[in-house]
Amino acid sequence: MSFWKRVLIVASVVLAVSALGVSVLAQTQETVRTVDPGVVATTLMDRGEVRILRVEIAPGGERQVHTHNDVQFHVFVPISGAVQLAIGSEKPVEVGAGKAQFFKANTPHGWKNIGNVPAVVMEFFVKTGSPQAAVASIP
Repeated sequence: MSFWKRVLIVASVVLAVSALGVSVLAQTQETVRTVDPGVVATTLMDRGEVRILRVEIAPGGERQVHTHNDVQFHVFVPISGAVQLAIGSEKPVEVGAGKAQFFKANTPHGWKNIGNVPAVVMEFFVKTGSPQAAVASIP
């Protein structure tokens, strides 16, 4: 996928989330769940079009390799801390704060906090069949 297509997709996610407005965010019930030891995901929004998570990872905490089959694509953005990301069969790499990563549906991925302080990651998912997901099909 070209750099500009990825930029377009990420921009579409940001615009879609912005278009939902603060009032919708205020109406969304937050849910918190431990997904793996040391990994706590807070669902900030879960609507038909988009899901947004804030993930806190304790030092040494690790999210096992997993996939998402209910989304068109997924944007993973470390906010703080030292996060090592594994995508598919590629060698894990350290991703710094603000370094957005893009995955298509069903891409195996997992991560680990390799630092000594908690790490925070934001995850944005555009769900399959949403109007925003149609952007992903642009050639």
